[in-house]
Amino acid sequence: MTQLNLQHTCSEIFTYLGVSPNPLRIAELINRVQPSCWTFRFTFNGTGRTIVQIDCDHAISDTDTLTLIDGSLKEVFFADSLSLHQTEKFFTVNICELFKNLPSSNQITLRNNLSKGTDSLLTLKGFGRSHTTPKELQKISTVSSYFLENTWLGAPDFADSAYYIRWMVFAEEYVIRPQNRYINKLGSTDYFTTQTNLYNTHGIHIGHASFYTAPSLTNNELYTMFGPVHPRKEDWLIRKNKDPYWIVEIGSETLKRTTICGGHTRKLIDELVDSVENARLSITESNLYQNYKEKMQWEQQTESSRNLKVRQERARVGNRVLFKGKPLMLVPSNENEVLVLLAKLEALNALPFHEFLLWEYTPRAGIDAIASYQIREVDAQSMFVPIELEYHFENFNDHGHPYHQVNLVTCWDFRNNETTAKLHKHNEWLYEYRDDASVFIVVLSRIPNLQIEDN
Repeated sequence: MTQLNLQHTCSEIFTYLGVSPNPLRIAELINRVQPSCWTFRFTFNGTGRTIVQIDCDHAISDTDTLTLIDGSLKEVFFADSLSLHQTEKFFTVNICELFKNLPSSNQITLRNNLSKGTDSLLTLKGFGRSHTTPKELQKISTVSSYFLENTWLGAPDFADSAYYIRWMVFAEEYVIRPQNRYINKLGSTDYFTTQTNLYNTHGIHIGHASFYTAPSLTNNELYTMFGPVHPRKEDWLIRKNKDPYWIVEIGSETLKRTTICGGHTRKLIDELVDSVENARLSITESNLYQNYKEKMQWEQQTESSRNLKVRQERARVGNRVLFKGKPLMLVPSNENEVLVLLAKLEALNALPFHEFLLWEYTPRAGIDAIASYQIREVDAQSMFVPIELEYHFENFNDHGHPYHQVNLVTCWDFRNNETTAKLHKHNEWLYEYRDDASVFIVVLSRIPNLQIEDN
């Protein structure tokens, strides 16, 4: 038997696994030893419980094998039992029994398995503690994204390496290879990158950091080789108006060693975060960054100018909407332009309603607007009712809006005339949907005195 001191108490692990386990975190096991190739094999045993066999293609020392189950990665204990294979020993832990009689300390006993068992480095029996394997483990795109985001597999230093992860789920086998996780985040080839040294408050060198920014970034993110860092403060990087967002990767040998050994890194990370902020300020004031910023501003202004010319040309040659022979605007091409046309027709008292008043509109998710209207003078007034705006009426169904929450749909036209066969027609511009709810449909392109001028 061997005694092992866990990084967390059994009670803490038990509580965590009862509330917020994430089976995908088993991927982070590869962060606990030096980078190499790994195999994760998922199978069923005779009772239908999931078995995970995890192997590394490089020999791992007996000391390092224990770090795999030292409690830093709590999901290792998200199983009925585990088996660990050292150089000449096999250990087992009955996790169910362990959690039935929680030790008062963080020390557990590893029992020698005299029957040898599996030759796999680590075997988890009954993983997930369910008769079904979690769906996220079977979707390779989700698994691959998790590896790239949360392990060294996505670090730029390994993007061109020959390492790989074999992910075998029942009859399917996938190979996940390293890829720079920042490429997609940066969104374009026009990005700024530089590396600088990090120093603590005493001027001692504590590592380095790579800084990345691009116009398309929308968040500040902090990483180490092993994945994202959650700094001690949410506002770790104070942005002024129009300041860029940054992706920062911290490189520190001390951090690397303590991460692999499962040591406590909170104090070290806090120190690194402060030094990253100081380094960022020196970068933003450098000539290298100022030149990049000027280049990006020039390119953005140039792109804006090109887009403006396209819009001007469309306005010059595009088909126009006329009311009583007077031009109102271009023919709508999207929902927002339907809103503009509706507002203009309301202002001209050109809508074929006895009364119509648009009270408010929001572009946020949900029903678009609130209005009051009376179609004919003899009809009842509909006061402060929800209305929806669509470019084509069929988009209403595509967007999944419930009919019983809407009183009126205003659209430019139908996508195809076959839709009208399913509706009750009052006249050329007014239709009605009738089922368990009744909804009026106003077709702006067909209202009286409205014409389309072709250019």
